[in-house]
Amino acid sequence: MTQTWIIMAAQLVEHHPSSGINTTVHSFETFKHRLAPSLVPPPDRQPWYPFQSRLEFEVAKLTLEAALNNKQTDQLIKICQQCAIRKQKFMFLNYQDIHNKWAAASHCITKFTKEVILVPYNGKLWDFDMHYQDLWDLATDLLGDHNLFPHFTFNAQHLSKFDGETFIHFVDELFTAQDFWDIQPLAFILYADKTKLSSFGTAKGYPVVTQIANLSMNIRNGRGIGSSYMVGWLPIVCLFVQMISSLASKSQTGQWHHCLNGFLVFLLMMYYYRCVMSLICGIMSLWPCPICLVPRDKLWDTSNSYSCQTSDESQAIVEKDEVLKEYGLRDVDNSLWAVQYTDVHRALSHDHMHNGGLWSHHLWVELQKYVVSLRRSKVSAINKMYNFKYPNQVMGVSFADSSMHKDISKQYIMEAGEENNKGWSFPKMHMIVHIFDDIEAKGTTRNYNTKPNEQMHGPLKNLHQCWTNFKDFAKQAGNIDADVDDPATDDPVPLDRSMHVKIGSMQALLTLEQIEMAHQGIDVAFISFCVKLNAFLNVFLLACNLPLPNGKRVQLLLSNTADANQVTKCQFLQVNYESLVDCPMFFNAPHFDCVFIQTEQKVILGHLIFLFQCLVGEDVFPLALIHPFNAPTGV
Repeated sequence: MTQTWIIMAAQLVEHHPSSGINTTVHSFETFKHRLAPSLVPPPDRQPWYPFQSRLEFEVAKLTLEAALNNKQTDQLIKICQQCAIRKQKFMFLNYQDIHNKWAAASHCITKFTKEVILVPYNGKLWDFDMHYQDLWDLATDLLGDHNLFPHFTFNAQHLSKFDGETFIHFVDELFTAQDFWDIQPLAFILYADKTKLSSFGTAKGYPVVTQIANLSMNIRNGRGIGSSYMVGWLPIVCLFVQMISSLASKSQTGQWHHCLNGFLVFLLMMYYYRCVMSLICGIMSLWPCPICLVPRDKLWDTSNSYSCQTSDESQAIVEKDEVLKEYGLRDVDNSLWAVQYTDVHRALSHDHMHNGGLWSHHLWVELQKYVVSLRRSKVSAINKMYNFKYPNQVMGVSFADSSMHKDISKQYIMEAGEENNKGWSFPKMHMIVHIFDDIEAKGTTRNYNTKPNEQMHGPLKNLHQCWTNFKDFAKQAGNIDADVDDPATDDPVPLDRSMHVKIGSMQALLTLEQIEMAHQGIDVAFISFCVKLNAFLNVFLLACNLPLPNGKRVQLLLSNTADANQVTKCQFLQVNYESLVDCPMFFNAPHFDCVFIQTEQKVILGHLIFLFQCLVGEDVFPLALIHPFNAPTGV
């Protein structure tokens, strides 16, 4: 019986034959390929280089973050000179000194290049400024980072889970999907979209953002090192030739850098830009899908599949000067044709967020009509079922937030399934048929979700408003790193080495006395909270063979003084666990304050009361106050 349980919890990791790595089997507790550990670089004795000291770097960073002008910067320098304790050298005299240091520091990263692109149109040559970073230079910078390189994956994997009878193949990360298995490349994810830089929308930008797909999702979709990088600032005429020119040449001849076999490019963009990248003529062409050859009048039919387009076929048609209208193509050479192993039509990936226009512009409108036609009693029943607090306002507002649309759309299929006379023959309706092919080829949709890249629009707007003079913005944007880390970003803290449990949503620090006072007369579990916590920690540390701080018993202080111990309240807990049943419902509604507790003898149920982090000595312990359901209250 014990052996059967171990097999059912097994995770099979099958590596590509060329990697020479044996197939391994892991239990659920030790299986942790999905989340890489947090990237915490080791201490650097001079992380402020090329500044003379940390004090110089901190002042220069403050001038950038606060968007100080020259006069404010000069005044700040005078104040620093008056307050300096002279333990560190402070040599700045004016704004130009800081500017020169930032210029010196810019040589440590991949620099932006400006090229002028000439485009013939209407009998004239039009010139456009192109600002970009070379993708290969950026990749080599990241590959050369000794802290980040161990988190790159170049050997494809096939994952399988035992269901009691056989191993079932599944995918999540891109390197577990079929496209990566076929090529084992250095893969780039390119995102391009238009953004409004000014409040009134008069100033617009066309950023191009890239991610290295060989890194895990939590690194790519996070912030900081290894995440999204702005690599281009395109004019309205979108030209990728210069940006990918180095990849095109190296994809043919190869490039020695440890274990690179080739290059693979994935494209994330709206339907309009997909048409541009795939050279199709758009919605009015005979074949309006950038991926397959579905006729224009069959876009509504999601039950049939059609043959896929390929770059080789499109290139052959364009080069032979055939009648392009019959194929729905434009007479333009595609820059991505030069990158070996990259098929433009296959590289176009399902955009979960922008394809939400299927909901916001079509299904949502139909739902509003449907709700208006219902009787008042039926509408009240729907509101009660889905806990809509302001149903009248919700139905009358045109939302622009994709998350709000997503939440409301979850209820549509269950409540508004009646047929209507609306025409559904448009591209976004058809594009959903390709989502399963994308998952098999490129992993789960988190691998090619545009939301992390859309988040860079905010820093770009701040850059335009605070750090430029509103002139020649593309040039100035290339000189300032738009990806400014937000110190308030709340990254979940892992509770165990298996990475199956994490907490987040950190609140302000509280003393133990404040916690007891806040729950006084409300919850008896917080009576003598400090005493109970000290007793628990002393037993817990010894039971886990952890050293006591300074060899002494833990004695956290209650009093609300400068020496009082403080804890951090948390409001988020996520647990990934194996379950053979659906999530239990209590009175027809899910509850999120009850937990399963694995004890040495058995699994018990408990009520999650308080989640917090506590500093003991030099170590931070994530803890939870739980009331077991088999124990009396007040214990």
